[in-house]
Amino acid sequence: MCKIFGVFAVGYFYVLRFDRKQILDDLTWAYTYSSNLQPIFQKLGYWDQLSTYRFFVHAWSLGVELQYYLIVPFIMGVALCFGHNARIKLFSTIGVFSVIFQLYAPPKVSYGFLLSRIWQFMCGSIAYEFSKPFLSKDKSLLRQEEKNSSENAAYKQDKTELSYKGYKKVNWAAMPSATGMYLPKQIDKAEIGYTIEWNLRESRKKYFAMPCSKDGDTQRYTNYKNNEPELQCVAKGNATAKVLVLGNSIAYRAYPLIHNILKGRYRSLRLFPGSGCPSLSNWCAALTKATKKVVQHEKPDIVLYMHHSLKTPFVAPVKDLKKDRIYKEFQGNIDFISKYAKHIVIDMPYYTPPFNVGAKLARRLQLGLLPGDEFVVTWEVSTHQPNTISSTAAEFTELQQMHHEQHKRGQEELLAKTGCH
Repeated sequence: MCKIFGVFAVGYFYVLRFDRKQILDDLTWAYTYSSNLQPIFQKLGYWDQLSTYRFFVHAWSLGVELQYYLIVPFIMGVALCFGHNARIKLFSTIGVFSVIFQLYAPPKVSYGFLLSRIWQFMCGSIAYEFSKPFLSKDKSLLRQEEKNSSENAAYKQDKTELSYKGYKKVNWAAMPSATGMYLPKQIDKAEIGYTIEWNLRESRKKYFAMPCSKDGDTQRYTNYKNNEPELQCVAKGNATAKVLVLGNSIAYRAYPLIHNILKGRYRSLRLFPGSGCPSLSNWCAALTKATKKVVQHEKPDIVLYMHHSLKTPFVAPVKDLKKDRIYKEFQGNIDFISKYAKHIVIDMPYYTPPFNVGAKLARRLQLGLLPGDEFVVTWEVSTHQPNTISSTAAEFTELQQMHHEQHKRGQEELLAKTGCH
């Protein structure tokens, strides 16, 4: 409890202001030894789940242990009415029931709820029951020395006992200190090493398990000979909107996150990218042609397009926008898609906002606000950004003025919402 209060006392002055309510709430659960029940009664939204890490999250195991101590007298009171074999059967029955509950209960209940963890205590009780017959035998774990009535032997024995008592005192003082300092560091090193290696192994994978099914429809009506069928798939939802994800391998890797964010709020979530082929360009003519057929056939409500390419034509500065090949291809394909899709959302990999994104986002979250319109930019603005293409001095000055006005307008809206002047 002293450690918990210490974390609160120090952390209260180091966390952001909007986190202080969270640390006070967590302190209440921790002090009542009920942290394991906290997730059951909390209702967190998507952004809360992403940004929230409870300050006393590891106190859940202490809560489970102390809650078990409250009910163990009743369990042992019943168990002592039976014999040795019957007690083992009783503990096994309780343990099996607990395991079944943990497997079938919802995740937020099964993780820390006492009933889903009681099987671990039952394993200890069963182990104790099996150890009792062995320890009850009239045998010692150490071979007894033959009695020696001589004074020399008695002196040696007294000396040994004194040495052992001294060793035991030093050992009990030193071992907790040594293990308390050494083991946590080694465990942290092992966990960090494992996390890094796991990410490295996953990042080397070209394909991985996707939360969607094989898409045979698009292959049938496009006649597109795809060498990577793993990149095309579709997931069915429980709403009405049809969402189409296009791009290159970046879109493929982003699909699981999009799937998790939408949580089934769509009629279909279809993936149709190509490795190394931004489909809004004509870099891979066959893919672009097939993509147009998919858009024309599906008539999606939302098209999500994302790509990133290091090929020179895509990253080279543009001297003349009207004559630039990549721009004309992108604009032409966007015009085509806009005839059949209601909304087109493009993840622009080369756009740099005119402000510090991290600081702006942290400030809005600190005030309890969602990301604002300043994080959204139109296609027209993005194509005229100096960091993306070359511009004349006049164009650059005009763009800077536009960015300044947009930034000022965003600050005024923020102050109006928060009531700060």
